Amino acid sequence: MENLEKMAELIRQNPSITVKGLAQKLGYSEERSIYYWLEKAHFKGIKAFKHAVLTGSFPPGQRKLGADLDRVREPEVAPAPSPGVYLARSFKSDGTPVLSTEKIAVNVTPLSPRAFAVVIDEAEYSPVVLPGDVLIIDPQAPLEDGRLTAFWLSQNHQRLVLRRIYGKKPLLLIHPAQWGHAPGSSPPAAELTLIGPVVCLIRSL
Repeated sequence: MENLEKMAELIRQNPSITVKGLAQKLGYSEERSIYYWLEKAHFKGIKAFKHAVLTGSFPPGQRKLGADLDRVREPEVAPAPSPGVYLARSFKSDGTPVLSTEKIAVNVTPLSPRAFAVVIDEAEYSPVVLPGDVLIIDPQAPLEDGRLTAFWLSQNHQRLVLRRIYGKKPLLLIHPAQWGHAPGSSPPAAELTLIGPVVCLIRSL
């Protein structure tokens, strides 16, 4: 169970982490070590395990934020130097970012020319995303199950919202800080316009 909990914590920090990435983080020389622990716990592959972790059903019985989620996570800090991406200072009514002249240095590749940075001000997504965190959003990055994704709320109070996505038809949207809650009920998915996946989180510790 200890190995699975370490894997789960790595997935919470970076939902798009690969089996190879998990093996490297845990000090395994081969990816099959990861599959061994998954099979031993009766998970049918990494996707099933990620789904269980990100929806709060792993560890068993965990349907809300637990003490392990309250710990300060080590984000994927992107070191300089790099070309960087422009910081969005606001958004148009359709969710298109209005970019400033300020650049944020990141070391995430590849990034499309449409990638941009945004600073999160609210505590709504704590402890997954904290106030002051910088998110790198790439509208052309692939959509993957469990990946933190930015949407634009087009109704009432227009604003950027974050959700984890699952499936396609129907598309399930889960609040990143509400692991055990029903997906996508507020705001309705019909009121959300896709902006793009979050490919990196930068946190000043």
